[in-house]
Amino acid sequence: MRFLLLFLLLFSVIKVYSQEAFPRQFVKFTPIDQSLLSLPTVKLGYGFILKSTDEYADYGQIDLGYNYYSTEDDLPARGLYLGGKYHFMKYADEYFNKGFALGYSYFTTNMQQFLKVSKSIPGFGFYEEYEWKKFSKRRHTFTVEKYQQFMIVNGLFVELKYGLSLVEAKVKTPSEVTQTTFVNGFSLNKHTFFPGFLFGFSLGKYF
Repeated sequence: MRFLLLFLLLFSVIKVYSQEAFPRQFVKFTPIDQSLLSLPTVKLGYGFILKSTDEYADYGQIDLGYNYYSTEDDLPARGLYLGGKYHFMKYADEYFNKGFALGYSYFTTNMQQFLKVSKSIPGFGFYEEYEWKKFSKRRHTFTVEKYQQFMIVNGLFVELKYGLSLVEAKVKTPSEVTQTTFVNGFSLNKHTFFPGFLFGFSLGKYF
């Protein structure tokens, strides 16, 4: 009987220890994300565990970000980013985790530039000229990525990732703008889809 109780106690300790291989939450700072390189975005993420076994765990992640520049247009920009991911993670050892994630994100970026607009002169008809106008870029992005996490100390980690993305990109302009060609990812169209390769770098902490 004592042996049985000792065995059950030992089993419980091992089970709790194995579950603790995966912390309940994490925070993450991402300064580099190649999938958004044309519209660089700094992101903060919060992750929470959904389920776990001895070696595997699923996490959900919510990201908020800020876009500060457009390398496509070489212009300052202001925009907000919102994203989510579902992680499938494998515990390798106390120094290393690896996994892959499925993600979706949406962000909108506002900027100003000289754009072609239509004007009219009573009795003479319409003509076009360039005016300094506000416009925006909006993007829906789906990602599949693989990553590796290198543990540092006290739950701190460095994450490196790479993967593929599919982007729906739109340019929104005022109604009087007649210009139809814009640098929009890998296209000059106002509405387009394009695939991409991504890689990124993050700093984070489990707790």
